[in-house]
Amino acid sequence: MLLLCTFAGITLTSCLSNDDDDKNKITPLTPQQKVAQLTDMAGNYTGQVFFANDSTQLIDSINGVNWHVVAGDSTLFIDNIPLKVVGQGLPDTDLKKELIKSERTIPVDGNISLYVNENNSKGYYTFWAIPKGYKTQFQFEFGGKAHDVVLEFAYQMTTSLSSYYSTSTYYATGEYYDSQMVVFCLLRNVKCDGSSYTINRVFVVKGKRN
Repeated sequence: MLLLCTFAGITLTSCLSNDDDDKNKITPLTPQQKVAQLTDMAGNYTGQVFFANDSTQLIDSINGVNWHVVAGDSTLFIDNIPLKVVGQGLPDTDLKKELIKSERTIPVDGNISLYVNENNSKGYYTFWAIPKGYKTQFQFEFGGKAHDVVLEFAYQMTTSLSSYYSTSTYYATGEYYDSQMVVFCLLRNVKCDGSSYTINRVFVVKGKRN
């Protein structure tokens, strides 16, 4: 299941963009269904984070990432995204060098919005996973001073692929099945002290409930 999930950014493209096919129809959940699904998904998870890549799917994956889902307010908290993962997507700058060698982690808080795809089987849930305000802010010290850093996220992103596809559209979605979860975080830009760097890459968080 998780192997298939790593390709969800591509697969969900067709599911989300085909309004004429009843088999791919997306419908809202009833309040009762939302409560049931969130209750089923709630808990603490541990896994890995990596940038999605067209050929290997894994670039310098980092284990030990934790997150949890709170059913009561439809919240997903990623507790410890390593800054070195963010640094991997940056162009060659002092910020990139400092982030990659840093052992620091940051939290990314988001909201879950559940929906139904008619292809879903029982116990398989799909959802939007959007960082709150589409951004995460923090201070990062290097060069003898503190720098204001902002990560800006997107709900939809088109990225370049190599030989198999010219482009691929990803969505800020997640999937859950049998205590396993995968979440796509679409990192659009990184801003530092007024400078803006376009990232336009997807980092994936996947793992299973403790």
